[in-house]
Amino acid sequence: MENKSKGIDDIPKNTVTLISAIVGAIVQTIFTIIFTSWNQIPFIFAFLAAFPIALLIFFVISYFINRYNQAKLKDGFSIQDETNNTQLNKIQNKFSNEIIDIIEEMGITGATSRLSESKFEPKQCMMQANRKLFFLGILGSKWVVVPHVRAEFQSFLKRIQAQNGSVRFLLINPESEYFNRLKTLRDGAISDESLLIFKQLMKEFPCLNVRLYNEMPCFRLVFINDHILAISRYKFDKEGYFQSKYGWEAPHIVIDSTAPWSLYAAFELFYEQMWNRSKDLREIHSNTP
Repeated sequence: MENKSKGIDDIPKNTVTLISAIVGAIVQTIFTIIFTSWNQIPFIFAFLAAFPIALLIFFVISYFINRYNQAKLKDGFSIQDETNNTQLNKIQNKFSNEIIDIIEEMGITGATSRLSESKFEPKQCMMQANRKLFFLGILGSKWVVVPHVRAEFQSFLKRIQAQNGSVRFLLINPESEYFNRLKTLRDGAISDESLLIFKQLMKEFPCLNVRLYNEMPCFRLVFINDHILAISRYKFDKEGYFQSKYGWEAPHIVIDSTAPWSLYAAFELFYEQMWNRSKDLREIHSNTP
């Protein structure tokens, strides 16, 4: 019987990686430029914001090229040929294992399709944190506006205070041009009422520090105990914001800090740099008593 398996070598493995990397680099460059020009944020932060998109494109291109190779392999062999079916399964398993290995090396240990009813909604984060919780968001409303959640947040702060721990919140400055831009994009569907509550909590709990940044928000970040990071991106427009049900339906990636090429350290640096150039809530926010 004629061997038709030659097609599997039309696009070698190294070439697949090279093509995927080139396309990913192009996407990285394009989105970095877009984020830099649109959001007016420094290059390094625009680069970090574009990285998950480029990484996704890399995996997608690799996946479809390998699917193409696998399809050619299927076409070249008889369905009844169990030996060739075994070979195809080995190729599929190898590709899957390679992707899993890369993801694990970068510290990506899981994901959740939505914030609501996940391990990273505020109440669950408070349960997990025993000494440290750092947050980057827009106004932190999900943590303090609803009374029963605010009561749990106060209990959480008491526990962290007793353990000499640290809680940091990085939120947008409502007196900045970026807040006004966000307010316009969301057609007014944004309120800074949470900042009044945060200021009062800072007086009661020294372990809580809240700073305000003058930038367009890119990510929602939650760091727990120097070990776990949950990350999601924000949708600025009104339609995307409402579709995500005010952020409750936003998917999150989970990153472990202990992996050899973990993305945790990069986002931690991103957070620290934003923190250092932000201002204390008590110095900026003037709408409190």
